[in-house]
Amino acid sequence: MYIEETELKDILDFHCPRYNELPSIALYKDQVILYIEETLKPLNLNPEEKLLTPTMLNNYVKQKVILPPKDKKYNEEHLAHLIVVCVLKQVFSLHEICDLINIQMESCPIE
Repeated sequence: MYIEETELKDILDFHCPRYNELPSIALYKDQVILYIEETLKPLNLNPEEKLLTPTMLNNYVKQKVILPPKDKKYNEEHLAHLIVVCVLKQVFSLHEICDLINIQMESCPIE
């Protein structure tokens, strides 16, 4: 796989948002998808495929990877978990990612 110079620069300049940098207002599903896609664009190993789609988001809720939204809105905790899932799913299984999230939640605060 060949990486263009601009893509390499984007990867090197990538800043993963910290918890306190996530949007503080609750977002609807389409806003969440846009936020995740734009934020993680430099890390998408296969740009032809989306990192997050409405179907994926629904499945993550159904499979209890993330908590259900409140009033159809997703908060900072949802976004933090979705960032982790979307980055790690490129190399780990969903089951492994859930285990990692659970270990994190037991050992330290989400922030």
